[in-house]
Amino acid sequence: MNKDKRGIASNIARWSWIVFISFSLVVILIDFTVYNRLSGLRDRIETQIDKQEQAVEVEWNFQKVASNYRGYIAYGREEFHTEEENARKSFRSALPAWQTGYEGDTATSLQIARIADLAENYFSNIDKGIALKKEEQMDEINTLSQTITTPLLNQIGDEFDAIRTQQQQAIHALLKEERALSTMLIVIQVGILIGFLAIAFLLLRYIHRYVISPVLLIKKAIEEIGSGSYNVLASSNREDEIGQLTNGIVRMAVELERRDNDLNAQLRLVSEQHDELEAQNEEILAQQQEQEEILLKLTEKERQLSLINWYQQLLTGYGDMALFLQHTVPALVEVLKHDSSMVVLKNQREPGTYDILYTYGYSQSLPGERISELYGPAAKAITEKNHLRRARPLSGMERGVHAGYEFAYDDYYPLYSKEDDVTGFLLLTSYGSHTGTPHNQSVAEALVKQFSLAFFAQLAQEDRLQNAKLLAVLNDELQKEKLALQEQGELVDGILSSTQEGMIMCNGQGEVLFANRRFVELFGPVQMGTALDQDHAIADKIQHAIRGQASEFREQFSFASNSGAVRYYELYGCALNDQIHGSRYLLCFRDRTEEEKADLLKSEFVSIVSHELRTPLASVIGFIEILLHRKVTPEKQKVYMETVYKEANRLSNLINDFLDLQRIESGNLKLQLVPIDVDRFIEEVAATWQSKQSHEIRLELSERASFVKADQGQLTQVLHNLISNAIKYSPQATGIDVRVVTSGDIVRIEVQDYGLGIPEGAKDRLFDKFYRVDNTDRREIGGTGLGLAIVKEIVEAHGGRIEFTSRLGEGSTFAVTFEAYPIQSLSNRILILEDDENLHNMIAASLENDQHPSLHIETAEEAIISLAHTKGEAPLLCIVDLQLRGAKTGWDFVHSLLNHETYRTTPVIIASVLEQPADFIEKPNEKYLQKPFNVEKLLRLINNMLGEKVPGANWVLPYQDENKVKSILEDQGLQVKEWKVSEDFIACSIDPQDDE
Repeated sequence: MNKDKRGIASNIARWSWIVFISFSLVVILIDFTVYNRLSGLRDRIETQIDKQEQAVEVEWNFQKVASNYRGYIAYGREEFHTEEENARKSFRSALPAWQTGYEGDTATSLQIARIADLAENYFSNIDKGIALKKEEQMDEINTLSQTITTPLLNQIGDEFDAIRTQQQQAIHALLKEERALSTMLIVIQVGILIGFLAIAFLLLRYIHRYVISPVLLIKKAIEEIGSGSYNVLASSNREDEIGQLTNGIVRMAVELERRDNDLNAQLRLVSEQHDELEAQNEEILAQQQEQEEILLKLTEKERQLSLINWYQQLLTGYGDMALFLQHTVPALVEVLKHDSSMVVLKNQREPGTYDILYTYGYSQSLPGERISELYGPAAKAITEKNHLRRARPLSGMERGVHAGYEFAYDDYYPLYSKEDDVTGFLLLTSYGSHTGTPHNQSVAEALVKQFSLAFFAQLAQEDRLQNAKLLAVLNDELQKEKLALQEQGELVDGILSSTQEGMIMCNGQGEVLFANRRFVELFGPVQMGTALDQDHAIADKIQHAIRGQASEFREQFSFASNSGAVRYYELYGCALNDQIHGSRYLLCFRDRTEEEKADLLKSEFVSIVSHELRTPLASVIGFIEILLHRKVTPEKQKVYMETVYKEANRLSNLINDFLDLQRIESGNLKLQLVPIDVDRFIEEVAATWQSKQSHEIRLELSERASFVKADQGQLTQVLHNLISNAIKYSPQATGIDVRVVTSGDIVRIEVQDYGLGIPEGAKDRLFDKFYRVDNTDRREIGGTGLGLAIVKEIVEAHGGRIEFTSRLGEGSTFAVTFEAYPIQSLSNRILILEDDENLHNMIAASLENDQHPSLHIETAEEAIISLAHTKGEAPLLCIVDLQLRGAKTGWDFVHSLLNHETYRTTPVIIASVLEQPADFIEKPNEKYLQKPFNVEKLLRLINNMLGEKVPGANWVLPYQDENKVKSILEDQGLQVKEWKVSEDFIACSIDPQDDE
């Protein structure tokens, strides 16, 4: 095929591909070159930022050394010294990595070397200060600080400031170079866009000249052909698609003209035949109209027979008169073609009066009214026992809302009883031209006669039903009274049987008339109708109460049961006298053994507390009195003050134990349950005991990470108490062992000592309050006997258990067992961090249809641990409440997520009742949602964050006005590439040259 015969589509496609491939190659080459340079610059910027972070870490460790040193000098607490040594180790370990990053920078390397030398000089001098502090030589410490350590600290700070300034200058230079490259990239892209527009203009001009203009001519020709003009387009000599289409339309116009002529000839022939058919059709229509009139008459007759049959079926089968009238009267009105009806019946109690029993089509207030005397056609119909019809003019509301009715026609039908007496009448009324007269008056009277017979049959049935109902009501009342008496008797029996007091009733001769279940449990079975045996435990008590013949009596007594235990009782009662049964006595026995035990325990408690409080208090008062009124040497003064301090601490610990026990027993122990890393927790507790006493605390931790859900403060108290007891009761040993053992879903903490052990006789009471083993070996060991009781209460409040094993003279092992906390993975789930159960259920229910699995966590501590142990896929989304149970908040979890090496880009929705903080800036993967919010808004936000992402969007603004946001950004010199506007925010992508 030569060039002239090439098709239009082929030419356009060929030139389009040539232009597209050429410009694509140019764009790819330019973008590759510029983006390579930008990538290199960004790597250098990240390197500089990493160096700056290393410098901050080294400086922070050094400042931590200085601050902890000063804390130790100020307060003399060992934890400051320990923290200072740890910070010094961190400083030395971080310094080589920091110096390695500046191997090619001689000046900075020399500065770092100077910092290292100055720091070591500073470390050696603060070691001297620590030694002086231990000797309490504060003047020498002040001299050392003014002459050496403070100048060194200032010099090191200047060196750090110089390095930080150099790093910031380097970062600013690299950022400036990056902005220049971004500007050049935009200029190149604008040039490419202009080239594309020029080529597109030339291509559109070619298409308009060779395609669109001929097509418009063809369109105009087709419209004229449609209007009946066929010679509107000339043949074309073009061989492409346009030429072929033009020649085809010319041929189509010739063929259409020929067919139009043929159709006109046929139309004239059809018109002549149409006139003959019209005459035949008129004759057929006349015959059809006559047949339709006959069919209407037959249909009306059939409808009337159907209504009569339906009416007759409604006359029987009703339970009461109201239903009978509601169904039969409207049916009779419809069959007889009337508009309304009224049933009037003679009152049997008041002769000469009549009651309006039922109305249909009249006012609903008429039924129930009484007519004192009948007049006119109503009285005449009853007297003559015959049907009467009267016409009357209408007035008022009877004329209808349109006032279109002038006359009414009333039909009065007498109602006959089974004795053929007239006891009422049926009134049927028609309005306007609708007279309501049926085709056969005899049919109407027969239908009314059927109604009359059914009506009186229903009245007779009503009388029978009324009598049956009256009998049923009387029977129900008798049954209710019988049931009430039975229930009252059962209630009394239940009360007497369930009461905690033993009750017995006797007559004047001492014969037992009644004894409840509790009496039998307390004193054994009794036989009704006979007096108690004389050897019975309480026979004499009963006889004494009866012989006293007092109306009321009360007595307390005790006796030993068969097991030998002494029981305490209170007897009280009263005399019941009536003329039928004579004198009877009701005696109640209340078991007050527990009250007696409580009184004894209270006395013991007061005695122990008085002794334990007075002993240290006497020492405190005595030594303070000596210090106030006598002159003592400084050495003795220090000894006395140390004794006062020790006894005051003992007194404080004793009071705290009392308060802890009271709070636990009263149910006021509030637990903040959070996951605790058991190994780390044991190490921290053990560290507070090391070097403070002569025993070594040896740790055996679990092989794998183990967590329990507990209150950290309460669990700390448990472990401190067990370690303290292990040290106190192994005075000759050199150490104790603390172990963590994990087995399945159980975590067990064991504290083992190698001391005195526990005697067999003391093991059962070891956890009782105020109980202490009393023997010679333990008399010098202090304590109140509350520690293990408190430990047991705390452990059981956590759902755990405490147990021990011990051998006298070899030591004891106390073990605390908890359920292990299962760490749940956040991978590929939607995390709902919310402590409100109802709100969590609402969010979870709204996510059910999205096919995304969700995980509910109540505390930030649990969520942080789950995040740290999650492997593989990142969480889909985190919905975080800020105010949670526990010490940590939702912000702590958000910060942990943002600092996570792998999952920092996970989308987060912060849902809180608090206002959005002023310094919080929303990002594409961080949104702030204030409570309360509706489900639709939450789901829309979740879908936006999970699915409908804006490519390259790096700004999210909490506005909905696109023009306002665009104006603000342009005022700041920022150019927006892409927009995404939602109901709650606007996401936009900023050009690289302006995005800082």
